[in-house]
Amino acid sequence: MSDVPLNPGPLDITNPLLSDNLQAQAINASIGGIVAAIPAPFVTTGTGANKALGYTVPGGTFALGEVFRVRGWGVNSADVNAKTITVAYGALTANAIVTGSGQIWEFEAYFQNVGTVASPVQSEMIRANTAATVVTTAGPANSTQSIAGPLDISVSLTAATAGTMTLNGCIIEKVQ
Repeated sequence: MSDVPLNPGPLDITNPLLSDNLQAQAINASIGGIVAAIPAPFVTTGTGANKALGYTVPGGTFALGEVFRVRGWGVNSADVNAKTITVAYGALTANAIVTGSGQIWEFEAYFQNVGTVASPVQSEMIRANTAATVVTTAGPANSTQSIAGPLDISVSLTAATAGTMTLNGCIIEKVQ
């Protein structure tokens, strides 16, 4: 995200600094890019959900037409245990089951505000691939979620046994 600095000065409408500051704030709020990423591979532990990455969208800043995309990729260990990727968007969640011994996988989810600030719509919740095959398309597509307050976006992995999933990379990005 951009961080255009504000100019010091009186907040008088006739002051050109105020106009510059308003423009800087508009730029900072609307520039897309990666807002969260895992710094190193994430390996599951235990059999419960393991939160790998999260980002909080400040309340009232998810503008009409804006899109957030969540992407990740990883590998299963050499076993046939059930493995689940969960992407959460506010209170809504969707799962993708990725199976296969030693199988590589990737997933992607999109969230777009196509309604009012109070009820954006998820256009596609989650799609996951193993090899080149789409294995799961799931989630409450076209579901509303209030964004009046802060909105949490997160990625969790759940494996049937400890250490059976490795998330090699994952990002949350604001797409303009």
